[in-house]
Amino acid sequence: SVRGFGLDTLGPQDELGEVIGGRRLLAGSLELDMALGDQWSLALFTDFGSAYDTRPEFSQSVGVGLRWYSILGPIRVDLAHPLEDTSQALRLHISIGPDL
Repeated sequence: SVRGFGLDTLGPQDELGEVIGGRRLLAGSLELDMALGDQWSLALFTDFGSAYDTRPEFSQSVGVGLRWYSILGPIRVDLAHPLEDTSQALRLHISIGPDL
């Protein structure tokens, strides 16, 4: 749920450095949408979150996205980049339907 990071890549790790997940999840997002017409908008966002057992270690990303408001709900195409690791490439995230 933190755009800019791969699925199941945030959280506690075992002794081999493999992510094993956590018992708790804390995540959030701030997003600014600017209308580009009746069915399109541009978004600027930041996401942050942590999967953890005892104490969260937050990761954060920033990005830009394009929204098309279709009959099925919004179709979102986002490009996000983690703030902690500037060597990582932009990640593409596509989602369809309303946020739940």
